[in-house]
Amino acid sequence: MSRPFLSIVIAIRNDDYGGEFRERLQMFVSWTVKNLKKNGISSELIFVNYNPVPYNEPIQRFISWPVSEGNVEVKVITVLPEIHEKFVTQTGVKPVPFVEYLAKNVGIRRANGDFLLVMNPDVLLSTDLFPCLMNLRAGKYYRANRIDFSNREFELDGTGPSEQLSESAFKIWFKGQEVSIAGYDWLSYLFLWFWVSVSNKWRSSTIYLRPFLDLLRIPVYYDRIEYQRHCNASGDFMLMERKVWLELGGYDQISRISLHVDSMMVLRASEYGLKERTFFKPIFHKEHERRFDAKVSGKSDQEMAHREFRQKIEKLLKTGDARSGNPQDWGLANYDLPVMTLK
Repeated sequence: MSRPFLSIVIAIRNDDYGGEFRERLQMFVSWTVKNLKKNGISSELIFVNYNPVPYNEPIQRFISWPVSEGNVEVKVITVLPEIHEKFVTQTGVKPVPFVEYLAKNVGIRRANGDFLLVMNPDVLLSTDLFPCLMNLRAGKYYRANRIDFSNREFELDGTGPSEQLSESAFKIWFKGQEVSIAGYDWLSYLFLWFWVSVSNKWRSSTIYLRPFLDLLRIPVYYDRIEYQRHCNASGDFMLMERKVWLELGGYDQISRISLHVDSMMVLRASEYGLKERTFFKPIFHKEHERRFDAKVSGKSDQEMAHREFRQKIEKLLKTGDARSGNPQDWGLANYDLPVMTLK
């Protein structure tokens, strides 16, 4: 296969993270490959098999993998447990079994596409979003609104999310705000997006009206960046030119825990000079338990991660330096990792 136009990087592990991981991964793989082939998008899917559990079924036999054919190539890159243990020991990151952004950096560093999309394995792109992936432009980073759904069993039809999925949708993650819903439909989605966009502009402007609003006891929003950049759920969909990913040095892989690292990448891409574009069509995410929740307060790791995030924002805006601060060998560049192309 010649150089692909698009690389998609997914980090995975055979530990049943969040429950029913096999089903979520199978759903993602089958749906994504089917639509990439259907739309003729020259692409490679890179699955980073990070720190696999030796006594569990290996990821290579975990699901029914599609073969690489036509315009789509499927690869599995494995980061062995001993490499993970060495990284944790040397960097002092929290010794969790899955260092998410190191795993994603491994795929970013080894991707070949002109453009690179980093996703998570429980996300489905809308059918109408796939054609948009053929018309990407330099000088932009691309985001998508995320719709959460809870239905355990449903079938994807040829046009997009099924009726069962739409009925179980319960939240939309827009720029700056998340909105609770009771089911998904296209007209309501557009109305809510318009309403949130207007609300974001107001919230972003309140700081300039502070004396007047204080007199009227109207809330003033001091953290303006979240209403100006689409940081919400950015770990599920972040797309830009591969050369920019490399110039920025990938994600910050030495954060203590995997919170706010994805949001920081959005801010760094913006500070680098890229324009933000949010796709008109959404992405869909199957809800599951998670290791860390940015909305939880009162826990030391989460609070520490948030303080570090605010400090990094201040430094970024002060210096204008959008690079990650990772070492030159970020993404385990000096390691010859096993790569399996599925044929």
